[in-house]
Amino acid sequence: MNLKHIAFLIICIVSPSLWLANKNREDTANRAMDILANQVGIEVGGDVDQFERWDPNQTGHGHLLNKLDGRVTDAAPLRLLLQKRLKACDVNSQQNRFVLPRNVLGKIIVRCLTSQQRDDLCNNGKEIKIAAFDERGRKWVLKLKKRMQAGHDTGTYVLIKDWTKMVKANGWKEGDDIKIWGLPYAGREDLQRFGPDHDFRDITFVFTTTVLLN
Repeated sequence: MNLKHIAFLIICIVSPSLWLANKNREDTANRAMDILANQVGIEVGGDVDQFERWDPNQTGHGHLLNKLDGRVTDAAPLRLLLQKRLKACDVNSQQNRFVLPRNVLGKIIVRCLTSQQRDDLCNNGKEIKIAAFDERGRKWVLKLKKRMQAGHDTGTYVLIKDWTKMVKANGWKEGDDIKIWGLPYAGREDLQRFGPDHDFRDITFVFTTTVLLN
């Protein structure tokens, strides 16, 4: 048997094994994501293109793009995560927290988090750091946190830390409508779209109070 035959046999033996190993790793990762989704009651899937898109350049907010360190691109534009009318509890300086509707957290905002961040937030009691920007381009540090309440198994999700400072600086009050824009590209499908080396560690939210349509 010559070297060509030996090499051919090695390829025939090794290639299926490598393919099977890669397939098993992919299946394991997918199962882990599905298990995590079931554990925390979230929906990881869905096409982010269904979320309203915002181009700051078209609304006179181009200065925001300079603050976001190149994270907003044509391939990854800002998307509308949440629109909410502020309640009295949202602007109460004594409480210092903004309550996120659970369905919004579970279906949309969770798309901004990696699987590890989802697990930390929902299961491990950890806070997730948020880089928040207002319309003037000022940066605020918020933290996304799960709060458990007596008599409730699921808990609520809130934004804390600099929230009251942000409210006061912008003059927000009860009844104001705000929009939260972000980059919901950290889900399984989007990791495949952007590649495993894409940096999703810094969660970015942009808060606006005007009607901004593309």
